[in-house]
Amino acid sequence: MRNNVWKKGLVISIIILFVGASGISCIGAKNILKSESITGDLSIQPLFQGESYFIMLSKYMDGGGQDYNEWSVQLRFDSELEIVEAEWDGVSLPLIVDQWVEIKVNIDLDTDWMEIYYDGDLLIEKEWTAGVNNDFNGELDIAAVDLFANHASNVYYDDLSLEEIGSGIVWSENFDSYADGSSMHGQGGWKGWDNHEEFTAYVTSNKSRSSPHSVDVLEDTDLVHEYSGYTSGEYIYTAWIYIPENNPPDRPRIYGPTTGAVDTEYVYTFIVDDYEGDDIWIYIDWDDGNPDEWIGPFVSGTETYKGHTWSEAGEYEIRAKAKDTSDLESDWSKLYTVLISNPPGAPIIDGPESGKPEVELCWTFHSTDPDDDNVSYYIDWGDDNVMDWDGPYPSCTPVLECHTYEQEKDYTIIAKAQDINGLNSTEATLTITIPRNKPFNFNFNLLDWFLEHFPLLERLLILIRVI
Repeated sequence: MRNNVWKKGLVISIIILFVGASGISCIGAKNILKSESITGDLSIQPLFQGESYFIMLSKYMDGGGQDYNEWSVQLRFDSELEIVEAEWDGVSLPLIVDQWVEIKVNIDLDTDWMEIYYDGDLLIEKEWTAGVNNDFNGELDIAAVDLFANHASNVYYDDLSLEEIGSGIVWSENFDSYADGSSMHGQGGWKGWDNHEEFTAYVTSNKSRSSPHSVDVLEDTDLVHEYSGYTSGEYIYTAWIYIPENNPPDRPRIYGPTTGAVDTEYVYTFIVDDYEGDDIWIYIDWDDGNPDEWIGPFVSGTETYKGHTWSEAGEYEIRAKAKDTSDLESDWSKLYTVLISNPPGAPIIDGPESGKPEVELCWTFHSTDPDDDNVSYYIDWGDDNVMDWDGPYPSCTPVLECHTYEQEKDYTIIAKAQDINGLNSTEATLTITIPRNKPFNFNFNLLDWFLEHFPLLERLLILIRVI
């Protein structure tokens, strides 16, 4: 069943080998001819990759797992075997690619019977309550539909509907009202398996059957829609599926700085995977009116680097899309938000330029930020002591910081400011002199001191000089 996604069961392998070896006409022969008339040579494997699933359940509960949920319909689309299979029943039809194909399930809850059609051909009929593994644990209820990618490449669905015979359409979904690229989680009752957002899908305009949108099921998508109250009567469940012969590239993934300064170039990394390994081109919208349009080609899966400079402060949402050599375009990437601002000005340092050892000195530091952002301060006191980003404080607000020097020498204070976006100012410096204590100076002229204080001594010296 859905949680036990086994490939290529023994029964279907035997059937395929038998049909290929004998050439005897069987239920699949007519379908192979019909498919060939549409898709061409089936020996050419379609470029769809992996196994994707269309599933209906007669019991469903978020988190119920194997103990509560019960699968009634499980169609497996297999790119390797090129078949659509009613899994666990060992019956299949050839896979049809590169066109919209109808899946139709006729359900009679009053007689407990269903018929599953693929492109108008009967695939299987059996009891609705039998379950996909025929253990008859199902219920006479239409509980949910599950579009499960199982890590496969792109498969598109459109125009899903549930019709009650005699009452008309009781539910339908054509995705036309949703924005291109929007998540399905919470829209129209759709959600991920176990209500997990990680497993939801996105709306796309790449392969629309109706105008303008369809839902893109790929990679880890597991999209669920629950129903209730459908426990008796006859119903027709219809879904249209498109399996592309060539898949568009995945949405680009973006990595790089999330903050930056005006007029400064920042480099971003873009990674795009293409299932067929085609070379890809990338369109980058920097959200400032200066996009990079279809740069490339680049090798699928490799890192592509592109720099950009914003000339004005603001919040920007980078997005990108890719196209391959067949001009098939991916969806837009997730938005990558970057905040561009102006760095704060260099701090102004006010305070003493000299002092004494082991005596605390205090200074004020203040920086003005052009965007009026709060700022923090880094101070190197010049004696192997550092104050590491104290703050933040309002722009242009004096901040008092004190320090004590232990030795007599000159020191250089180095200060920087940083705004709340991580942008640093240039450095400001102030030299501080911590001199030695001045001893008594014995280098004055002792004779002059005596002459000044004893005038008679000067006369005596003159007399001695005359004699």
